[in-house]
Amino acid sequence: LLDSRITGSSANSGAYATGGGVLANGGFQSNYAQISGNQAFGENSWGGGVFQRGPALIINSEISGNLAGNWSGVALEDNNGAPAVMLNSTVSGNVAQRKVGGVDAHQPIHMYSSTVAFNSSTVWNDGNGHYFAAGVDVDDGSSTVYSSILSNNTVPGVGTPGDIFDLSGNALGIGGADDIIMEFNIGLPASTDQGDPGLQPLQDNGGPTRTQRPTSFNAGYGDNILNLPTDQRGAGFPRNTSIGITIGAYEQNPDVIFINGFD
Repeated sequence: LLDSRITGSSANSGAYATGGGVLANGGFQSNYAQISGNQAFGENSWGGGVFQRGPALIINSEISGNLAGNWSGVALEDNNGAPAVMLNSTVSGNVAQRKVGGVDAHQPIHMYSSTVAFNSSTVWNDGNGHYFAAGVDVDDGSSTVYSSILSNNTVPGVGTPGDIFDLSGNALGIGGADDIIMEFNIGLPASTDQGDPGLQPLQDNGGPTRTQRPTSFNAGYGDNILNLPTDQRGAGFPRNTSIGITIGAYEQNPDVIFINGFD
């Protein structure tokens, strides 16, 4: 998917429904794509936005407002070890009627400069010691998260201290650096910040896809180990600015006053 929009689509079944927006059984790539407002309906439904097997590469994309029974935003389901990479992307406002509203990764996932926030689910514990965050659930210990925001994901009706909302998994821990991850139950690098990034609503901040602007406290605390030239919005929105690197998909730039082309 290049410069593409998939919205308002649905997969319906009395039993199993997968991939409300995208069903990709041979790998998946997106760049400047918006996958939003799609649904997977069924007694067992998976991947309201994207359900995929094989290698995945998600760049500069927005996956938002999708609905499914499980793994509503992005279901990365390759069990043969193919990697998934997400960079400069936002996964927001997806709703799972049961488990994992945002990203479920049954394969190694490597996330860079991305934002996964305000996703929701209702089931967070299978009763056998496995907890399911509403934001991101990972199974492979080789997964990494760099300079990304995982925050403000919720399981309505669950609010006891120690509950896991943003990151969970079977892995003992993951690698990476310089992230904001508010609630988690696996080991994270020492540089992880648990503060609230104060994200603004998902909206048009310039560029072809929508983003969520954080408050300024995390500007200058991120990294850009891939030397990405821009943030999620693309041309005109450089990743390296005079105040350093902002954590997440949106780059704070004090030198840009009019982001929507007005002057």
